[in-house]
Amino acid sequence: MGTYAVTNLAPGETVKEYPQITEGELTDAIERADAAHRASRSENGWSD
Repeated sequence: MGTYAVTNLAPGETVKEYPQITEGELTDAIERADAAHRASRSENGWSD
């Protein structure tokens, strides 16, 4: 599996490279982040 790079466009330098992930891995990460966000809001008494 390859990588993708974040580039600073002014000097054209690579800032950091990240491994590519599958669509399933991306979906899983988004779902986990959403659940954590909702749990945090609930624990702090905030509503949607």
